[in-house]
Amino acid sequence: MLFAEDDPVGKAAQRKNAVEPAKPSPQAKKKARTKRNNEGEKVMSFANVMYKLAEFCCLVVVPRISADKTPEAITVECLATIRI
Repeated sequence: MLFAEDDPVGKAAQRKNAVEPAKPSPQAKKKARTKRNNEGEKVMSFANVMYKLAEFCCLVVVPRISADKTPEAITVECLATIRI
């Protein structure tokens, strides 16, 4: 599902020196190019996974505030609650 290295041996073979920046394996390059894993399933970045999950989630906030309080009174009460 995510862009993770499936071939650690191939990845290690791409690097000759331990301090040299890591290079992706040929399998990882193919996955990045096709956006599919070896089984043909779609892969995506973690940020894209979170974006797709957000499409299914909805946050509804229902404040318990009485109608007779002013915005200033609510602000003062909130700041007192968090001790600011």
